[in-house]
Amino acid sequence: MNMKKPSKSKAQIKPKNKAVNIPASGARKSRPRVRVKKKTNPTPFIFAAILIIVAVFAYGPIMDALNEPAPVVAEKEVKKPEPVKKKKKAVVKKEEPKKIVEIPKVKTVKKEAPKEVLFSGEIKHHSFNSVVNDRCISCHGKEGEKVEGKFDFKKFLASGSTNPKAWKAIYDEIAMNNMPPEEEKPLTIEEKEVLLAEIKKISSKVPTANLTRALTPNEIENTLVDLFDVDSSVYNPFSKLHQSYSHTEFYTTQENIITPYYLNDLYTSLEDAVKSYVSLRTNTKPLNLEVTMPGQSHRVIQKGKVSDLRWEFKGLLNPIEFKDRNAGKKVNSRNRKSEGPESQTEETLEKFSLPAGTYIFSFTGEALNMDPDRYNKNKYGQALIDSFKQYIPKDRYSLPVEFFIIPPGQADAFGKTSQITTLDVSKGKKRYEVKFTLNRRAGLACRLGTKFHWDGGVAKLIAEHRNKNADRKAYEEVLEKEIKTPNYPFAQIRFSNMKIKGPLNVKVNDYSLKDDEKLNDRAISDKFKNLHRDSAIRNNTVYTYIFNKLKQSKMDEEESFRVAMMSFFLSPDFLTVGNNKKDQQAYARFLSYAFHKSHPSPDFHDQLLKAQKSKSADELASWIINHSHFKRFLDNFSYQWFNMEEILAATPEEDKFGLFHEKNFFEAYKLEASKFLLHLFTNNLPVKELVTANYSIVNDDLKSFYENGGGTYRYRNREVAKEEYDVQASTFKKHVFKDKEHGGILTMGAFLTATGNGVDGLPIRRSTWILENLFDSPLPPPPEEIDLTNFESKHSEDLKAKLESHSKDPACYGCHKRIDPLAIIMDRFDTMGGINGKYSRDAVMLNNKKIANIADLKKYIGNNDEVLARSFTKKILEYTLGRQLYIQDEPMLNKVIEENRESGFKTKDLLSSILKYFYL
Repeated sequence: MNMKKPSKSKAQIKPKNKAVNIPASGARKSRPRVRVKKKTNPTPFIFAAILIIVAVFAYGPIMDALNEPAPVVAEKEVKKPEPVKKKKKAVVKKEEPKKIVEIPKVKTVKKEAPKEVLFSGEIKHHSFNSVVNDRCISCHGKEGEKVEGKFDFKKFLASGSTNPKAWKAIYDEIAMNNMPPEEEKPLTIEEKEVLLAEIKKISSKVPTANLTRALTPNEIENTLVDLFDVDSSVYNPFSKLHQSYSHTEFYTTQENIITPYYLNDLYTSLEDAVKSYVSLRTNTKPLNLEVTMPGQSHRVIQKGKVSDLRWEFKGLLNPIEFKDRNAGKKVNSRNRKSEGPESQTEETLEKFSLPAGTYIFSFTGEALNMDPDRYNKNKYGQALIDSFKQYIPKDRYSLPVEFFIIPPGQADAFGKTSQITTLDVSKGKKRYEVKFTLNRRAGLACRLGTKFHWDGGVAKLIAEHRNKNADRKAYEEVLEKEIKTPNYPFAQIRFSNMKIKGPLNVKVNDYSLKDDEKLNDRAISDKFKNLHRDSAIRNNTVYTYIFNKLKQSKMDEEESFRVAMMSFFLSPDFLTVGNNKKDQQAYARFLSYAFHKSHPSPDFHDQLLKAQKSKSADELASWIINHSHFKRFLDNFSYQWFNMEEILAATPEEDKFGLFHEKNFFEAYKLEASKFLLHLFTNNLPVKELVTANYSIVNDDLKSFYENGGGTYRYRNREVAKEEYDVQASTFKKHVFKDKEHGGILTMGAFLTATGNGVDGLPIRRSTWILENLFDSPLPPPPEEIDLTNFESKHSEDLKAKLESHSKDPACYGCHKRIDPLAIIMDRFDTMGGINGKYSRDAVMLNNKKIANIADLKKYIGNNDEVLARSFTKKILEYTLGRQLYIQDEPMLNKVIEENRESGFKTKDLLSSILKYFYL
């Protein structure tokens, strides 16, 4: 019976509670109480809190007051009206302040500062092996004893991509959350991402043994530079090839790039390169040439064999012409059975260029009209005279003339100009000489070396002197009648008796013939043998056969030889490399392209054999790093690692970021990144200095930019240079920054500009790069409905608030807890690496560690040097192997890390371990 009573009473309570919520007439008295319980107005609670605090400290006095004789107070209250009662109660309360005033302790409660609320996140490093060991083997057992049937899990892991169907089945089980089973602890989002990403690679890739990859455009370019002794700073026909590659991953890891379009571009580039450097008849005898400087509008006025050089518009170059005096006296001995469309090109080449060799160009020079005070003031005006005086010092009376090597007219679309020298030509006739060397056919040009009004500007000053309201017609009339005439009255240089001597000391290419060498099948066969030997490719007689077949089809012998040679460079033997260790020659070629980005030299073969015999990679690693070609490796690796192709896709705006264009920061960024990495490797510095370094390798322009943090120096509206600003590699030096933030890759313009869109910095893109490349914690791609660039580039809202709002979505939080703290810190930089004035200065929490600025972030990453070393090692391996890493690579990768843990993960030592475990 007693058991039932409580249940009845509970049952009776429920209707009463429900009745309170029903708007019935009998519930009117309870309504005020219900409204009091609504916590909409905070004022009563604040007041109540104050009373409670006061009560705590005034408890004693209040109780004393309450304990005073009650009867007396009660009698007075009964006799007197109610208003008096209220006054007496108030009097009682007024007696209390004597003790209440002595309550300074109330202030101590207010002194407690509110806790700092920081944006927090976490980053956990998960490798495939670590997740498998922690979550899979713990369940299945190393030998599979916990699984029904025979299942050697260790052997299954080692099978890798040779067992793609089984991996696909495991992938589906994990994706559907069937693995691990329900009774086990479920995988975290990060663990699941790592497993699925790795299994997807395993189940879709071919076995890693004997992998073949295509040569990259850089490797093709470097090979021809070495084989033909090309000066790529003057001539580079291979830039177009890069268009066939994506900049989202390493060139070396990309598949299916040898398309018909790519081969067409490659053929065009090879045709131009081979024709420029390879000939069956290299001219080694001196030429008998007539030299002239043809008229160029009003820049050069030609009068018979005399040419007057004047100021030109926008620094245009004036080419020099060459004419063979022996032309027509003897018939060219070479077989010209098929001229075709090449004849016009060849005519242009012969007219405006010289074959390879060393030359001496001489002329009689004279500076004319060098005294502005003698100009007719009444006729030309004082303004024009004063302008000339700025560029013609009275004590010098000379003008500088600049000489350049130039592409031979329109026949060479891939050539660049290269300045030879500058001569000061003074008053009075004098003989001058310019000596220069060409390693391919090229032209010669000159111009005046000082800036001044071009002749149209001179005509304008004269016309305005004569009539302030002069119009365009008046300018043109002065130009035609007084400027474009032989009797030019102003400063100019007169050239006469021009001669050229050469070629001298001609270096004949190994694949060409001298004039006195015999041309036969044996000679052609030897040339192709040399080409195979130098390229580290087994000899193939098919190219000699191609040459003979083309010659039989009545093609010119020289052209037949070139076409056969282009066939060699378009062959699979040349365009691909494979890492088959059983083929010593092919493997040396693979390793050379991996670490030197070109075909192997004889020394490379020797060093590799020595390392293979000794089973030690230290000496080989030192030799590779100290070789001049290791710079090529770092040039290409850093360019692709930082995704610098993105800078060309979204160049900083010229109006706002004019300095980027004026000082050619794109070239400067490339040099800084490559030279910084070279400094780490050559000095065997710890890998953590990638981020913790307080220095970089910069020129004066970059040093000034970084130290000023952008600011007004960066935001000035500057006139972008008309010509490309020359960035000299020799001017880059190590510079230690005074502030704690700059230095290392996180503040490099290359990294920051590549992770911008030309207008704003993209902090989420920067954060993603850091996670993948420094924390080895890659992210899955964002949902398709998220426009990432649009989200992070709009800074009208506070970035922190936007991220905080977006990450509340459970589907997004798993990634945003890793992305957001880094993004908030990296938002301190704008699109080209200057300080972003709109960034949030709030600190963040990362793995329970407070990060207030870039310096804190650098220190934090440096303290995790093992994770950083693993991430950097993986990137080096992906780039050199030409593929992504799979689970088969994890045990050897672990050995690389273990071997370098005690020494602090030094860069050269890491490379030595990479060679030891992956290549020897």
